[in-house]
Amino acid sequence: MWYFSGGELAAKGEPCYHGVGIIVKKELKSYILDVETISERLMTITLRGRIPITAVSAYAPTAIATAEDKDNVYAAFKIITRKYRKGNHVCRSRS
Repeated sequence: MWYFSGGELAAKGEPCYHGVGIIVKKELKSYILDVETISERLMTITLRGRIPITAVSAYAPTAIATAEDKDNVYAAFKIITRKYRKGNHVCRSRS
């Protein structure tokens, strides 16, 4: 199974310059509790198990991005990691 954060833009026929994805084996579909698209640069997936595990997939802005774009992504990332820090284990990946 494939989850992509930039899919809404592509589905509308609009250009999609950023996006992160998460691939999950079909056998694990029943373990998915939540998939949350925060932006085209950030998304999370939470899996059920002995303890819930939340994976965060992020695509950080490059050096040529504006300071505002960078600040927005890092602020959202900080909120996500705080949200899931209590009670869940957080796995972070970089695209």
